[in-house]
Amino acid sequence: MNAIELFFLNLGLSWTLAKLIPYIIVVIVGFSLAFLANKKLLKLKSWMRTGVSVILFVLPFAGYFAYSPIFQGDFSNDAKETVLTSDLDELRGKQLIVLALPGCPFCAQSMGKAAKLIERNPGLQVTYIITRADQEALSWYGKMATPGINVVPAKNDKALSSLAKGKFPTFVVARGNTLRTWSNDGFGVLAIDEVENLY
Repeated sequence: MNAIELFFLNLGLSWTLAKLIPYIIVVIVGFSLAFLANKKLLKLKSWMRTGVSVILFVLPFAGYFAYSPIFQGDFSNDAKETVLTSDLDELRGKQLIVLALPGCPFCAQSMGKAAKLIERNPGLQVTYIITRADQEALSWYGKMATPGINVVPAKNDKALSSLAKGKFPTFVVARGNTLRTWSNDGFGVLAIDEVENLY
């Protein structure tokens, strides 16, 4: 998230609104600039006025999009449901679990999002379960973890890797005997809002 989105998030808005509002604002600014230009440039020929108005309408949106592009998964909530079987017992409990690999840069990057979730929801517990972990991998994640983020080795590497389907990080929430899982691309702002609503 960029500084503008964090500003709206810190105001207490949902993750979805914090992502969406800056784009709404730049569209309104662009429309206002185009409208004013159309009114003020009456001496110009009609096609020139229209050209200037279109440029002024598009410019704020294009500028903000260059600063903070929208990626395919940003607004996604691509949750999959799986039955919680005995070989996945380590996923039980009211917490957000992140399945990660040793040295995975995307897994490490997700810690910023996890820290913000904990800041906004002090009752939320986040656990990073590291598959195929050795002491070096645990130490690497442990150094990045902020208070409230636990880092533990996987007890059943095979079952967790199968659940993740080779996509790391994978985010997991247990609800009764059901697991909701999201790949990194499917854990957009809509999914984060869903997780927050559980706590």
